[in-house]
Amino acid sequence: MNRIKSSVLLLTLLVIVACSGERSKISTGDSDYFDLASLLNDQIKYLTQTDAKLQKELTAQGANETLTIDPDSVKGWERQLKLFFEADINKIGYDGEYYQEQLPVINGLSKKIFAAKNQKHPVKVLECTYEGENLKEVRVSIKESNTVYEMTKEMSLHFNAEEHLIGFNIKGGESMAVKEDLNYSIVGTILY
Repeated sequence: MNRIKSSVLLLTLLVIVACSGERSKISTGDSDYFDLASLLNDQIKYLTQTDAKLQKELTAQGANETLTIDPDSVKGWERQLKLFFEADINKIGYDGEYYQEQLPVINGLSKKIFAAKNQKHPVKVLECTYEGENLKEVRVSIKESNTVYEMTKEMSLHFNAEEHLIGFNIKGGESMAVKEDLNYSIVGTILY
């Protein structure tokens, strides 16, 4: 019975992640904001060329499951990274909607931070960490809420010294007035 309950919980988590909104507006590349969609498309090209696999560790309500997935196509990788595509702020209509701040180099790391000026945007913060000139991490903080629903996500992409994607983390929670709260985390590791 416990196994069935765990499976139902993990299935619910996968449905939430897969159905959490439609694909974002197309990135234009004309904005001064970090172009997350282009970065992801470049990474997907490399992942498909190297025949990389993905190991995902899913945790929801205390139940854990580890899966190894072979996305084996551009579409497969796009599905796995969908939440990151949706977090792209380099979109038509977003010009001037985010503050930009460049932090100075400390211990060899520098950061560029984009913070929403308006609370209506679900992406509250997008932060890029660089080691020298190389991208090391992209962190995204998301929050959406209304009178019956609140959703938060903290997501990050991790890169090696050659700026190839080596993994990602997604930690989230959902609260609804008529339903039990759901907290989940996904740790993705790229297997080259």
